[in-house]
Amino acid sequence: MWSHRDPSIRKSGVGNIFIKNLHRDINQQQLFDLFSSFGNILSCKVALDDHGRSKGYGFIHFETKEAAEKAIESTNTLFFENKPVYVGPFIPSDKRQRNNPEDIFTNIYIKDIDETTTEEEYNELVSACGTATSVKLILDNGKAKGFGFANYKTHEEAKNAVANLNGKKWKSKTLTACRAMKKQEREDSLRKVREERKKAYELVNLYIKNLDESFTPEKLQEEFSKYGQITSLKVMNSETGTSKGFGFVCYANKEQAKSAIDALNGQQFGNKNLYVSYFQPREERRQHLQMQHASRAFRHPYYPPPYSPVPTPPFGAIPPRGAYPPYSRQGYPQPVPFGGPKRPTKPRGPNNFPQGVRPGGAPGGKRPNQPKPAPVEVPSLSSLAAYPPAQRRQIIGDHLYQLILSHKADSSLAGSLTGIILHSYKDHDDSELISLLDDPNELKNQMEEAFNTLEKGRAQQ
Repeated sequence: MWSHRDPSIRKSGVGNIFIKNLHRDINQQQLFDLFSSFGNILSCKVALDDHGRSKGYGFIHFETKEAAEKAIESTNTLFFENKPVYVGPFIPSDKRQRNNPEDIFTNIYIKDIDETTTEEEYNELVSACGTATSVKLILDNGKAKGFGFANYKTHEEAKNAVANLNGKKWKSKTLTACRAMKKQEREDSLRKVREERKKAYELVNLYIKNLDESFTPEKLQEEFSKYGQITSLKVMNSETGTSKGFGFVCYANKEQAKSAIDALNGQQFGNKNLYVSYFQPREERRQHLQMQHASRAFRHPYYPPPYSPVPTPPFGAIPPRGAYPPYSRQGYPQPVPFGGPKRPTKPRGPNNFPQGVRPGGAPGGKRPNQPKPAPVEVPSLSSLAAYPPAQRRQIIGDHLYQLILSHKADSSLAGSLTGIILHSYKDHDDSELISLLDDPNELKNQMEEAFNTLEKGRAQQ
């Protein structure tokens, strides 16, 4: 929409209407053309999914309240592309009355269905719990895929169906029944369950590897029960029944788990040394390794590698791979050559020192006067457009590094913190990183998160 100095035009909701039950083929231009006869339109939008397809609803913001009311009155019973369209005043989410889905649902989801179940059998199963208005068993090549749906006439019947079917023995399996949820709600629910499970088992569940093949659950129980109460344990076995070399032990509290790590990590059992650490979910472990790599890989130009003189090749000659130090001494740092910096070798004498050089450094015990690297001048953020994308992120990283140095007393952590923060913004635009530099509070929050990540990694190591 056009830029308005007065934010109340956008926030008040006056003149804003909501349209739903739109045909999926209707785009914003068609929606605009349909409603433009009622008044001046400030903005028009059709909601789209991640693939650019219409979600079936949209919004139109008229310049006046009267135009919005006229549009609602004239089109609320309109059929567009053979579908009845609902048009009403837009209600902000904070003022929208929301019913608890658990109190109104009529559609249920059933899983763990035996693959030999037919559609007729499934229909009989769900119809025994109430009047089903629609029933759907998902099939794959004519066989039940393991789940289905049923919609009941009333909420009470749907609730009764969940109570009767959940946990019911059906053929060779035990059914699971619950309220049917939309994809986003289901993902949020599963995420919440995972977070609660992670919180419950954090710092009490241990991962053990390098187990000898002779390690059985009984032996694992015997060795680890010396350090506290074990609530569960498992040795992972192959199809032949032999140990895969790793397993899990869960203790009753954090203190017992820590005692087991301190006592058993690195201890030899059989012909192997045990590795014992806190358990990490696969995704968290992958992110942690990426963070570690980012913090180690970040080498800042303010701490260049030791200077080593490199002979200048004759004009036109191709320098050998890795012949130059990682940062140019003229202008802004250049990319590190593949293979890393290499120092020229000199013939060595019988005492493994360069010929004519004593342990003190130069002939006669004097150290050579080598020039120190010149400080690198960091370009300003306003000049970013003049640099290629890869160097823009490096320039922003330089400014971020300086800000972290000014906030953090321990300068030895500045490089690691910078690397972790840059990694967390790897999928973001440069503009978001620049905004971070201008926001001291957000920068402080990001530094604290990076520091916690660093400390957590050290503790686990």
